[in-house]
Amino acid sequence: MKKIRVGIIGVGNQGSYYAKDLFAGGVIKNGEITAICDINPVKLDNIKPSFEGKDVSYFLNYKEMIDSGLCDMVLVETPHYLHPEMVIECLNKGIHVICDKPAGVYTKQVREMNEIAKKS
Repeated sequence: MKKIRVGIIGVGNQGSYYAKDLFAGGVIKNGEITAICDINPVKLDNIKPSFEGKDVSYFLNYKEMIDSGLCDMVLVETPHYLHPEMVIECLNKGIHVICDKPAGVYTKQVREMNEIAKKS
């Protein structure tokens, strides 16, 4: 079975847990982390040892990660108000996306995101 190439946007508490414990820890069998993005270079440096020896690319800009062609699916693990913008960007590029809760902060953004999700 082909493994799903996964990118994570945001490696704070939740994103780093998913990256280290679920993916690097071997809990997720049919997925592999291929790209990690965070605007904080220190957070990227802190996560790198968990993926030593694996083919993982690191990004400071989520749009560059999405455009890299390295991800079949993206986990959005950023501050809540950024969720709709990042989910919409993924959907518009044909990338599957899982958004951590809540979907967003502002109703208008979440509605827009949901409409785009229906079309994707």
